[in-house]
Amino acid sequence: QKALYLALNWLNNTPLPHGSVDPKLQQRLFTVDDPGALINRLDIPKASPSRTLCDMFWMTLPWAEITTELGDIHMFDSGCGSGGYAESFQQWSGDLVKRYVGFDIAEHPRWETLARQHPEFSFFAADSKQIGAHIPPETNLLVSQSAIEHFQEDLTYFRQVRDFVQAQQRPILQFHLLPSAPTLRLYRFHGVRQFTPHTLSKITRLFSDFSDVTLYALGGKASNAVHYEYVTVPRVTRRGDDRETRTDAYVAAKTEAIIADMQADTGEPSFYALIIPAFFPPAWRALPRAA
Repeated sequence: QKALYLALNWLNNTPLPHGSVDPKLQQRLFTVDDPGALINRLDIPKASPSRTLCDMFWMTLPWAEITTELGDIHMFDSGCGSGGYAESFQQWSGDLVKRYVGFDIAEHPRWETLARQHPEFSFFAADSKQIGAHIPPETNLLVSQSAIEHFQEDLTYFRQVRDFVQAQQRPILQFHLLPSAPTLRLYRFHGVRQFTPHTLSKITRLFSDFSDVTLYALGGKASNAVHYEYVTVPRVTRRGDDRETRTDAYVAAKTEAIIADMQADTGEPSFYALIIPAFFPPAWRALPRAA
């Protein structure tokens, strides 16, 4: 089954990854000012390059500009896991999230504690194939972090979101952070699939009537090489995880790689950030500082 998984995902990722792409899909490279300082601020030295890049993305979103368009933020987090990102979103936004609702396939023991500590947080268990009726009507920001690749029927999930957005007829924003094709080599048996601009176009075309979609490439060849050296190879050879035994060297290599990847688009992103702003002004941009 593992051999079949690798073969099927390789076949899905390989044919014309940049062919038959949604013409409304704008592709850009994610960059920030002084990435080294931002990595230090995150203070998660053992996080993978892709997770570090994702957190940099969330941290640098123009949250105030988002509230200008949306008003009070009512967030719906798909595949929220333990709910840990709920507190991070609140911190990174500067407490601009008025209501956070997260769901996952099964309840997590931490949900009750988080909801008790933060009255604006709530969680529930549900299947992504039947989520349409559970999206709170006031939702205006839908997010996911490393979740969509685990949904058996990702298009079914997005069709339900499309129907919700279409029915609302007001500005609604989506951010989905998901793995790119090169991560098959890095993560191997993780989730159901990886994504390319070609396969993502099946999703973005669902929203083409009322949205211009942007796909940001996070990281590239250098970041992938660091992950392969420090994480993939040690795990495959059963010697553990070099992030634990060579932490200082790993942090230095990761920082250098992320900085290098922000200088030019290598064509091999470490992760993707898919942005779908529905019923937004045409000139609206989610990341004014991005290249």
